[in-house]
Amino acid sequence: MQFLVNDTPSERIDIFVTRQVPELTRSRVQSLIKSGDILLNNKPTKPKQTVSNGDTIDVKFPTQNLSPLSHRTSPSM
Repeated sequence: MQFLVNDTPSERIDIFVTRQVPELTRSRVQSLIKSGDILLNNKPTKPKQTVSNGDTIDVKFPTQNLSPLSHRTSPSM
């Protein structure tokens, strides 16, 4: 999943990604950043890094968690 930052005031990358993918908690986003699964302009970053217009953010979900919804369970029938 990739995001291009446009018309956004400077804000932390963890907050930006959480707003773009509301299924992910900020804590989960921070973990993905620390593990290198979220890149800023194709480089590893830190949760406190600010993003600016024109930046590219790549989000990769680890194999066991293919999507942000994989942690949810379906109701029993």
